[in-house]
Amino acid sequence: MEGEAYFELNRQMGNSDQSFLVKTAHQTVEVLGTSFNVSAYLDDDFVSCVLVEGQVSVHPSQGESLTLKPDQKSIWWLKERRMVVKTVPAIESVAWKDGMFYFDETDLREAMRTIGRWYDVEFALESLPEKKLNGMLPRNVKLNDLISMISETTNLDLTLKNEKTIDVKKRRTFMNY
Repeated sequence: MEGEAYFELNRQMGNSDQSFLVKTAHQTVEVLGTSFNVSAYLDDDFVSCVLVEGQVSVHPSQGESLTLKPDQKSIWWLKERRMVVKTVPAIESVAWKDGMFYFDETDLREAMRTIGRWYDVEFALESLPEKKLNGMLPRNVKLNDLISMISETTNLDLTLKNEKTIDVKKRRTFMNY
């Protein structure tokens, strides 16, 4: 799997010897009857799994496996080749399937990466200040409207300016404040 996916699975009676596996380039998640989210974008420095309910066993490409409990997130850091587990509100990772962005003390640059994936825009984020973003924002609004909402939330005067190049597949957008 590459990208992000949400799963809701129930173990079938009589099939207890068969496993459902989600394989990414850097880890395998073994499903034990559950709801969970896996994020494995090629341009991220990590692979993560968040358990909503049930149980999953996470097997990184190197190192020890672990079993997650609900509202736990495993993060496999690719460069360090180490696994971190932390308690999180599961809604943060699965709000996308209900048409929402959910940010809870999320670094503004990371939030804009998430938003950029949704709108197929690459933001030039170098000039953004270090700020945290909180709240739920709808995914079904125009990008300019979403940026206005973020401006109000962060007390930054954000504006968008598109870069005009033919060679770039994605729109590269600069944010001024």
